[in-house]
Amino acid sequence: MDYMNILLGLLFAYFLVHGVVIFSLRRSKRVAPGPFPLPIIGNLHLLGDKPHISLAQLAKKHGPIMNIMVEAGKPNLVDYFPFLEKIDPQDEVDVAKLPYLRCIVKETLRIHPQAPFLIPREAEEDVELCGYIIPKDSQVFVNVWAIGHDSSLWEDPLDFKPERFWESDIDVRGRDFQLISFDAGRRLCPGLPLAIRMAPVTLGSILNTFNWKLYGGNIAPKDLDMEEKFGLTLAKAQPLLAIPVPL
Repeated sequence: MDYMNILLGLLFAYFLVHGVVIFSLRRSKRVAPGPFPLPIIGNLHLLGDKPHISLAQLAKKHGPIMNIMVEAGKPNLVDYFPFLEKIDPQDEVDVAKLPYLRCIVKETLRIHPQAPFLIPREAEEDVELCGYIIPKDSQVFVNVWAIGHDSSLWEDPLDFKPERFWESDIDVRGRDFQLISFDAGRRLCPGLPLAIRMAPVTLGSILNTFNWKLYGGNIAPKDLDMEEKFGLTLAKAQPLLAIPVPL
């Protein structure tokens, strides 16, 4: 019973300190109004399964500019107990030591882009391009798939050769127009920073954890059907079936 009283006392103290801190922060800064956050989860319980509708309803109550907290606690134990860092590292320092893995990601984005076309643009005025006039208000589509398979830009464009990027400075951040999987300029994909970090980490993790074999027997990789199916995103016409084998 004493342990229960101690636990309840600690919980009460935690909630009290949490409330005082949140209240003082809101009074000390000119932050926008919003719902009061709970410990650990913040305002997640108010979002529901349709966040866009929940946020619209909250905006009617708190105003068009409001302040919400989607988390009030750090998700990793290492953030609370630093001595666990040796058994639960939170960085990916090894990714920088895997240059060929980054080449594989670039080559995959070149030969199999996420979508065949980039987001369409609209000409604000008559523009001359390659000797042709693009009339004002025309919809312009950039065929990123065709760019990645252009033999004037890439040697052996139909072959999967990650080593082509080994000594190349070509990047996917929109500076090199022969590889613009995430668009370029002011309309660069906002998910680019996350993608270029998570793609090598995810690919490296599954390659480091499993051996892989093709479903259906002894099928040579060169015999795989790599035909694509056109759509909003570019997918294989015949889905790839691979079996992970734990190391």
